[in-house]
Amino acid sequence: MNRIITFFLLSCIGTALIVSCQKEYSLELNKVVVDTAKGSLKDSVTGNCLPSVVHGTYYNGVATSDTNYLELTVNVTALGAYQINTGVQNGFSFSDSGSFTKLGYDTIRLKASGTPTLHVVTDFTISFDSSVCSFSVNVKDSTGTGLGGNTGGNDTSVNKSDSAWQFSDGTNFFHGSVDSTSIIDTTINGQAYKAVTIDGRLPGSANASDTIFYLGIAFPGGTITTGTYVSTSLAQFGMVDAAGNIYQADLTTTGYLITVIVTAYDAGTGIMEGTFTGTAKTASGGTVTISGGKFKAKIT
Repeated sequence: MNRIITFFLLSCIGTALIVSCQKEYSLELNKVVVDTAKGSLKDSVTGNCLPSVVHGTYYNGVATSDTNYLELTVNVTALGAYQINTGVQNGFSFSDSGSFTKLGYDTIRLKASGTPTLHVVTDFTISFDSSVCSFSVNVKDSTGTGLGGNTGGNDTSVNKSDSAWQFSDGTNFFHGSVDSTSIIDTTINGQAYKAVTIDGRLPGSANASDTIFYLGIAFPGGTITTGTYVSTSLAQFGMVDAAGNIYQADLTTTGYLITVIVTAYDAGTGIMEGTFTGTAKTASGGTVTISGGKFKAKIT
């Protein structure tokens, strides 16, 4: 009898330990799932927003699909679950949820949902932990009056809108929307010029201290015409951030040459298109080769 009681007690103790361990293990697993991830959407050194790339083509009145998503870079400082949602703008939004399993820089995809309402450039604000950044999506005209779209889900050609630019420095590909344009009538040494400036931003740029692209052309005679313009006389090119010039080519940068070719201009719509290539001065005084430069902007 004592043996039976002893065995029964040991069995109970053993069972209790197993149940206890299982319960503790289960709680530990649940803890991993419910912990909230920590980190930032901004670079820890520069404070600039990390890269975000919009994929797919967006048309007003056309529902988004699997080819429409935002590729977002996040600097993860604490593992755990995340849920990111931009909120609805112009009829559609981007969202994703899951868990980060590694520290450091990671890339996630926020899937688009909904149907864009208007064919306009739509701005979104996105936040993670305490960081906030923004990005823009060009919604194209679906009525047949637009200028085409991307069927591959990752368009690196000039955005078929009235506000886009792009170029490569041989290693990096830069692109974005046009933030503003201007036209100024001026006279230099008795000759009339029409000076046009195009300013743009990288995707995700939130304020004036972020990286800015700029292009300038001076048209002799006061009339905008197609043709070739160079930075040693009638054109200027650059990328600048809060710390100063990243790339620069203009009258002040001897030994560097950017060639801008205005390929089309519609005086009725104000839309100008063109290309630019050549060499530019880096912030450290070196030389960078600019290739594949294209722009399309509504000049106002």
